Amino acid sequence: MSARVLLSGVLDKPPVRLTSKAGKSYVRASARDGNGPDAKWWTVFVFSETAAEALEALTVGEAFAATGTFDATVWAPEGREPRVTLSMSADAILSAQAEAHEAKSGVSSVAVSAVEHRRPRDRL
Repeated sequence: MSARVLLSGVLDKPPVRLTSKAGKSYVRASARDGNGPDAKWWTVFVFSETAAEALEALTVGEAFAATGTFDATVWAPEGREPRVTLSMSADAILSAQAEAHEAKSGVSSVAVSAVEHRRPRDRL
């Protein structure tokens, strides 16, 4: 069983497109959740092309939301206090830019993401 998370944060470092050992393209980015000493830092991995394009359209400091599975590990370097490392594999990205794109094109990026992953959309 995988736990899921809904991250609401800001882009801390620009997204980087990488290639896995298997030859598949993915995007990695760094996000900050919160401010000051209570801020949490996340590494966000995106494998869906639709979500990757939405993440790549963001600029550093821009707010976004991401949903997907997450992993929390303890990093304990010798002589230093241990800390938690947070990462997630996002299958959907939502931002104000996505909303602006949706208004211009008439296509919902969330709907495209849901179709891409073959998930049924909620019915009202």
